[in-house]
Amino acid sequence: MIISVSRRTDIPAFYMEWFVNRINAGYVYVRNPMNRKQISEVSLKAEDVSCYVFWTKNPSELLKCHGMINAPYMLQMTLTPYLKDIEKNLPDKREIIKNIIKLSQVIGSKRIIWRYDPILFTEKYTIAYHLEYFEKLCKYLKGSINYCVISFVEVYKKVKAQLSHIKVLNDVEKEEFLKRLVSIATAYNITVKMCGSDTDYSNLYILKSQCIDETILESMAIRGFKKDRYQRETCQCIESVDIGSYDTCMHGCVYCYANSNHKKAEMFNVSFDYHSELLGEALTGDELIKPRKLHNNQQITLL
Repeated sequence: MIISVSRRTDIPAFYMEWFVNRINAGYVYVRNPMNRKQISEVSLKAEDVSCYVFWTKNPSELLKCHGMINAPYMLQMTLTPYLKDIEKNLPDKREIIKNIIKLSQVIGSKRIIWRYDPILFTEKYTIAYHLEYFEKLCKYLKGSINYCVISFVEVYKKVKAQLSHIKVLNDVEKEEFLKRLVSIATAYNITVKMCGSDTDYSNLYILKSQCIDETILESMAIRGFKKDRYQRETCQCIESVDIGSYDTCMHGCVYCYANSNHKKAEMFNVSFDYHSELLGEALTGDELIKPRKLHNNQQITLL
């Protein structure tokens, strides 16, 4: 079973103590975000976990807890050039970069995917701004990562008001921008991949990405899992079980799709019990709890 930790929130940055507690307990409960009464019990025993996939903007706690993690893992590491007006609660990015480099030395560059996304343009965050800071980040990260995954911002309904000021590139501008981005990355031995795009950019040497990447899994001797049917059609990710919960991330990013309300996330974080069996709304007793497993025989079993 591949465990996603987590697309729905930044567990490494804010809930790593809770996650280690759940590893020690050997299981975690996950509430179905579409039906609060449906709870999955997911085993976190070493013999049941093929791999953890961590998603974070701040790997400092993950680095501290490396020795407490009971299975191999890979990392989706988001690092962008935005300041506090876009990513409100992130720490100094120089410290984040230092920790990425340290973590690469621990787990290897092949297991860290740098996410330079979402890419958005404003009067402040211009094409020139992005290219300048992308090169700076490439320079810092050279040798510590192999791949950079990019995507352009999607204006979901819940963030439309916050992103009303963004500028949209036309196709010619977008292609020219991507050409220059790839040229910069190539100079630092970094391969650029595109996440979730309907447009084919292979003519620019940009491959379609898999966040949960089959080739990385194979390098870890993990095989037999199929494409995740629950992700959008353009997503190439391998299937996994996500143990996170929406409305719990504290970064306060204006482009965030995982929080319906940042204040709600702050209130949750303040009162959260780190010994809870699940991340999110506490159990009320009316839920149906069923064990969940992903087997590498290309079948999903809900027992």
